[in-house]
This record gives sequence, C-alpha cells and structure tokens, in this order.
Amino acid sequence: MNPAAEPTGEQGDQDAQGGRTRNEERPTLRRLRRGHVLAWVAAVVLLFAMALDWYTDAQGVDARRTESIYAPQPDRSDEIGGPIREDATIAAEEHEQNAFQADALLDRLILLGLLATAMLAVAAGVLQAFGRRFEPPVTPSGLAAVVGALTGVLLLFRIVIQQPGLDAATEIKFGAVLSLAVLALVVLGAADALRNEEARATDEGTGSERDPASPARNAPPWREDGPATSE
Repeated sequence: MNPAAEPTGEQGDQDAQGGRTRNEERPTLRRLRRGHVLAWVAAVVLLFAMALDWYTDAQGVDARRTESIYAPQPDRSDEIGGPIREDATIAAEEHEQNAFQADALLDRLILLGLLATAMLAVAAGVLQAFGRRFEPPVTPSGLAAVVGALTGVLLLFRIVIQQPGLDAATEIKFGAVLSLAVLALVVLGAADALRNEEARATDEGTGSERDPASPARNAPPWREDGPATSE
C-alpha cells in the first residue's frame, strides 16, 4: 500500500487559506468585544423600556391617586371601592402614553431615533459574530453611537426642558427616565466597539491583527501567542 502523498507547500497554503476563510464565515460569540455585548444587551432592554409608561397628565395622576386610595384593605369591604378603583385604572391608562403612543413631532423623532439605535446596535453585534467588517468610522457600531447620542440629546431636552416649561401639563414617568439611562449604555457600548474596530483596522494595516476566532498561524500547539521558549 502506497502512503498518502504529502501536500506540497503551495497546496498546504491554499488549504490553510481555505480553512481560515471557512472559519471567518462561521458565526461565533468569541468575536464579540465588550462594547458589542454591552450595546447589544442594552438595546434589547431599551425596547422593553420604551413600552413602559413615559407620559401622563394631571388627570392621569389624579386617577392613579384614586386607584391607590381605594386599594384593597383587609379591614374594608371591596364592594364599593372595587368598581371605583377599576374606573380609576381605566381613566389613568387613557391618559398615559409610552414611546410608541406619544404622537407629538418631537416624540416621533425620538421614537425613530431609539428604534434606529437599537437596530444598529443589534446588527453590529450580529455582523461582528459573523466576522463581517466595515471601514471605520462608518460601521454599524459607529452609526449606533452617533444616532444614539443625537436621540439622547432630544430625549434629554424633552424630559428636562420642554416638560417643566413648554409642556407643563405633561408629567414624566419612570419609563422615559429609564429609557434615557439605557440609551446612554447603548451609546457607551457602541462607542467602545467602534474604538476596538478602529484599533483593529490600524493593526490590520501593519499586518499584526488576526481573527479572534482563528488560531494563530505557525504557533506552537501548546501556545497560540508568543514565541516558543528555547529548551
């Protein structure tokens, strides 16, 4: 029986290149950096925060107060308080709005900005896991950071300046404040991911960067990085 022919140097290089190409196309969480993970998780939380109540008005506040006054008590019959509480709950919900229900122009701009930021942050994480690369600074992470920062300015204006002054009839609820805080985390994560992408692009220009999901080429089997120690 003839032994299997050893691959030539050129054929070995082609096989190694093909292996690296297949490895780069395979999705893996090992490619994700801290910024991608932070922006990704915060973007999902942001979508839930947007569904919470953001705004109400004086009537809504009064209805919630009535609802709490007629809350069930162990020493009091709920025969009269029950219907009153139910009516107050319905009235309060009619005056409360979340990010998807607010129909003012500024609120619509904020909604579009939040949705765009969340989608870009999620897309950046997915594309990074698949090994897709873009030229910084125009990357999904970079766009998420910019759009998120601009949206944060609009939301901050809506909460801090417009509500107590130009729109005093509106009461800000917890959902709006929580969304602003989570949006800040998305921006911080996206900015950190962008810095990592810029550093990687710089390293690639000097030929010192490799795919984190790929083993180091020509590295000793017991160690991926660093020179082999002499015996």
